Amino acid sequence: MRMADQEEQPHFVTKAADLEDRYERILQSKPVAFLVGTNEEKYVLHSGVVARLSKPLCVLVNGKMKEAQEDCVKWPQVDEKTFIRFSQWAYTGSYLAAEPEIILIPADITTESTHATATSETPPTHPAEEPMPSIPLPPPQPISQQTATSDQTASSLALLLQNARNVEPTNCRRGHVFQSGASAESVCDTCSEHYTIATCAHMNARRRLCLSPKSTMCSKCQGRLRSTKKLQMVKLFDRPHRARTFQPRPNQEEVEEYKEVFLSHARLYVLADIYDVTLLANQVVDNLSTTLKLFTLYKTRIGDFFSLVEYVFLNTQKEDAMRNLLVLYAACTIEELNRDSSLEDFLESCPEFASTLVAKLIGRLD
Repeated sequence: MRMADQEEQPHFVTKAADLEDRYERILQSKPVAFLVGTNEEKYVLHSGVVARLSKPLCVLVNGKMKEAQEDCVKWPQVDEKTFIRFSQWAYTGSYLAAEPEIILIPADITTESTHATATSETPPTHPAEEPMPSIPLPPPQPISQQTATSDQTASSLALLLQNARNVEPTNCRRGHVFQSGASAESVCDTCSEHYTIATCAHMNARRRLCLSPKSTMCSKCQGRLRSTKKLQMVKLFDRPHRARTFQPRPNQEEVEEYKEVFLSHARLYVLADIYDVTLLANQVVDNLSTTLKLFTLYKTRIGDFFSLVEYVFLNTQKEDAMRNLLVLYAACTIEELNRDSSLEDFLESCPEFASTLVAKLIGRLD
């Protein structure tokens, strides 16, 4: 039976559409148990959904190896969350990355703990049999108010591209040609000078003027940006994606830690790389590229990127696609990364990354 199944394999999945085919054969295939992580948590998948992903996985579940004979595979090096993402992709063609964590600043934690202690030490002022009156609590503060200092200079590669593309627009979002007269005032994020945004004389259904495409730079700063080598490199980073549409959640505050978000992609990539699941590996690279493009590189969040680089360079080989992606991103954002005092120490601890980054930065010399 196993030999017949193996001979009937017409091909391995090479494009996203292949993942949506042959469900009947997959559901009729034998179950295979995977013992995942150091605790050997048991998960069961159809052998058909695993075997079609790559030749090494096909041999693993349908070949002559011990795992195929016992219908049991041990993956102690794979954590449970990564395995769940792998299984999710194997069945559906997509996966969910980790969510960011909210890191409270010490002042907030101290205030909360002090309030809790004072409340617990206050003697009751009502008899035990009488219910305590409800005290309305103040509404929770927005994340931006929890942060002691806001990094106003931080930005993302997506915003940089948007600013560069919005030089002296002549049409509004609806395609109307701008007419003289109407304008709105704004402040440039780069030089802090006031500038005007053109508006369209046409009204929308709600009788509101159409505005020009959103920009955070004045036309002079946009012009300088368009002529820089940095923008040329950022355009290389902003490449067309091979994978399905992926819309990650952009970070909006510096208290949002993205370390696990980044690592959830990287761990899945390493698993795909080990078992030669090229389609998954390519999709992870594209998804991480989109995530980094939208990521606002706050000074306090630079360490999240360093953690990603460290993991990838420890678990991949030279000329690896994800290595190249991270080096290109670092070259695009070297000015922002240099704001972190630990950059020099990090480069010393990761010499392969440092040498590759220097070679890439030569292309940015004006």
